[in-house]
Parts: sequence; C-alpha cells; structure tokens
Amino acid sequence: MKQQPVYDRIRKLIEWTPKSKKLLDIGCDRGDITARFKSKAKEVYGVDNNPQAIAHAKKTHKGVKFVLAKGEKIPFANNYFDTIIMGDVLEHVENERKTLNEVYRVLKPGGTLVLCVPHKGLFGFVDSFNLKFYFPNLYKLWKGKNYNPKVYKIQPWHRHYSIEDLKRLFGKRFTVERVHRGGLILTPVIWITEDVMTDRNIKSKTLNKILNNVRHVEYQMPFGRFGYHIILRAKKLQVHTP
Repeated sequence: MKQQPVYDRIRKLIEWTPKSKKLLDIGCDRGDITARFKSKAKEVYGVDNNPQAIAHAKKTHKGVKFVLAKGEKIPFANNYFDTIIMGDVLEHVENERKTLNEVYRVLKPGGTLVLCVPHKGLFGFVDSFNLKFYFPNLYKLWKGKNYNPKVYKIQPWHRHYSIEDLKRLFGKRFTVERVHRGGLILTPVIWITEDVMTDRNIKSKTLNKILNNVRHVEYQMPFGRFGYHIILRAKKLQVHTP
C-alpha cells in the first residue's frame, strides 16, 4: 500500500526522530504514522487505549507490535526503549504526570523523547476541540444535526502548553535539546475547515492537498511565543537518588 505524504508536525516528528533499535509510539491510534517509524528503528511498537484502533493497526500494519494500553500504564520493562514518540497525545491523557512517569521508566538513560502538543500561542482559542467552550452557540450551529450535548463530558478541554509548562512536567528527568513553535492562525483555521468538510461529507483531493501544503508552509515558520503548536526533542537524564 502506497504511503500518503505527511505534513507539518508529523513530518517534523519523523525528521527529528533518531535511528535506534527500539521505538515506542504512544497514542498510536490506527498505526498509520507508527508504521512510518520502521525506517527509524529495528523494532517498532505502538500502544493505544482504543481497542478498535489497535485491532485495525494489527491487521493493517505488519512488522509493528501493537499493544492495547494506556499511557499511564505502559506494559513494558524499565529502560526498554531507545526512543519514544508522543505526537499530539499528552493533551489528551487522563493524568499527565503518571504518563510522563511511565515514559521516563520505560525509556533508557540517554534515550530520546520526541513530543508535540498544542501551544499556548496567540490563537490558542481557535482550537476545534475547544470551540464548544469558547463559542457554544457557534459550535452548535456548525455541528447542526451532528451536535451532541454530551461532547462536553466526552471531550474535555484540549490542553495547550508552553515550553515552561513542559519543563515543569519533565522536572530534572529530561533535558530539552530542540524546540520549534510553528503555525499561527492558518494552522487551526485549516484544521477547522477540514473538520467542517468531514461533517458535511465534502470530499476534494485537490482542496485537501492545497490546505495541507498551506498549513505545512506556515508550520515551518518559527513564530515563537505566538505559535499555535510546539514540538520538542528531549533526552532522558539519569536521576540519582541518595
């Protein structure tokens, strides 16, 4: 099966991932992105807490070991992986600290964590996940017959982070090696546009390609504290306890 091109944050996740022996993708979903890391590691693993997604991944992507699990309880031994990927995952987990505790536990000393999350930028409020909180009437109008009032419980706030927030969560366990804060206003607006297209069953390969390329170009620009999205690469430090 021919792989589709990847853009913006996903492309950077792959580019920033070093070659290693064992790699884990946390929040792998259906495994489409996870499978691309086979070019980066001899052994690739994926974990997700969605049983349907894991079942699909196992059927579709051979050569990757998929496991049903939460980020707060990763079923692998200490110091097992050389590299861990968390692409737009931390903002969704139930417990950030427990998840990062597990990441630290299963990652080898000196191992690499590549992580991306929404950033506390200038246009952070233009987030399709959070529009229901900021603009409830507009959100209801947008969803139309697909509107579900239970969405407030099913999908809580989509968390955004600053570099300082992430460093606080890391504590002394990781050192940040590289950071990029990309995207500004076009990135979230295009994501909303794509959501509307999905809701309205609008299909256009040409339009999708144009939107992807525009978003990709904007994402490459370093907008600093104004940026909509953040990606970083960190190294695990060995914390010595007395």
